[in-house]
Amino acid sequence: MKLNSLLLSLLFTSAGFSQTISTEAPSVSAGAVTVPKGFLQGELSSGFYVNKDGSETITASNESPFLLLRFGISDRIELRMQQRVSYRRFATSHRFDYQTIGIGGKYAILPNDGTTNLAVIVNYSPYNNTWRAQQGDVTLAFSKNLGDKSSIGVNTAFSRYHLNDPLIGIILRTNSVLGSAVYSWQLNEKWTFFGEYYHSYSTTIVGENIANNSGYFNGVDFGVQFLLRDNIQLDWASGFNFSNREHFHSIGFNMYINTKK
Repeated sequence: MKLNSLLLSLLFTSAGFSQTISTEAPSVSAGAVTVPKGFLQGELSSGFYVNKDGSETITASNESPFLLLRFGISDRIELRMQQRVSYRRFATSHRFDYQTIGIGGKYAILPNDGTTNLAVIVNYSPYNNTWRAQQGDVTLAFSKNLGDKSSIGVNTAFSRYHLNDPLIGIILRTNSVLGSAVYSWQLNEKWTFFGEYYHSYSTTIVGENIANNSGYFNGVDFGVQFLLRDNIQLDWASGFNFSNREHFHSIGFNMYINTKK
């Protein structure tokens, strides 16, 4: 499920709180701050979704596992590498679904130490289960602190996925637009809770305009983040789509290392 995997790879942040780690997993919205200069941050998440829309219930992994590596090369710029694998299980069978590898960058338009943050994220995946399938994403992320314990965030994102054949040209092309809004509340230095709403619209062209389909879905998710140590954080998110009979659950493990020490 390409679109579902895209949404989950756009991720969530706890930016602006006193928590040490600002993560982008395991939910939908991307954060508006970058990793500090000289820091290497790894975010590993795994999850699954259940879809009961059709005649057969589909249980599949959401990028299980999904690994995001982020390295700060300046006070406002980070380099990124991501890798994800997905599996799908039907009532009578299961199979390997796909694997993607991506690279990208993130630039904090506003300084990270402010109460209002704005950043742009660019990701490119040259390999989507085959070198002929590629995907590019651009995300604009905004967040603002409402006080010592609460924050809001808004995302706007555009993605293009295309599968080409050297002989026959375009096989499949999908354009997707995502909008999301998130509210977070910090109980104490260890625990942070969040709730989120998202909406996505996509158009798909099969072949040379042989078929042109469009669709959308929207949903909500809720989650919690727990700061286990100063450099280790655990995340959990669960949600469901209003557009179909689908619900998903995901857990994340996040850790950073100061390479300057």
